[in-house]
Amino acid sequence: SDVCSSDLVFNPGSNAVSYTANLRQTNSCLAGYTLLTNCVPRTNTLATASGADLYAFRVTPDMVQVVFEVFPTTGNVDLFLNNGDPQPPPGPANFVHASRKPGLQNEFLCLVTNATPYRLTPDTWLLGVQNQSGLAGVTYSVRACALYASNFTRLASDIAQCRSIEPGRPDQPNSGVQFYTYTFTNQNARW
Repeated sequence: SDVCSSDLVFNPGSNAVSYTANLRQTNSCLAGYTLLTNCVPRTNTLATASGADLYAFRVTPDMVQVVFEVFPTTGNVDLFLNNGDPQPPPGPANFVHASRKPGLQNEFLCLVTNATPYRLTPDTWLLGVQNQSGLAGVTYSVRACALYASNFTRLASDIAQCRSIEPGRPDQPNSGVQFYTYTFTNQNARW
């Protein structure tokens, strides 16, 4: 189940106090959000000139990078990204990352686990696609694509790696690519 909000009760005094908490459970705190599947684009149309659509993407602990993309086809849209509580929704006044390219340019945000100040963390990340064209009926596609730690091959000094690679596909980011990681130290650095 989704956990979208948490609160705490704090007693700053030295004596015990009584309190009452009233809780309400809803079926989903992500009502109104469309859940995205890894690397599967969703096409939608913003019906109104200032409309917005909301999406959610669940980032798991084994993901090291996620790319959030919007491909406008008939008008200018902007992409807003937030995580945590879904209310208020991500938009021009509530975001940690935004892509605001003019016209029909693709919107693109890339988050990684070791970035600052806003790094990719395991959470439900929330996307807002906002119509900026001033026209009704703007069509676009939205996609979130993750790289997992298991997508990377760790290399060791003086150990050869020979592999084949399939050709890349334009509809699948990171296809036709192999990822490697290597730790350099003073003992094994050779240029």
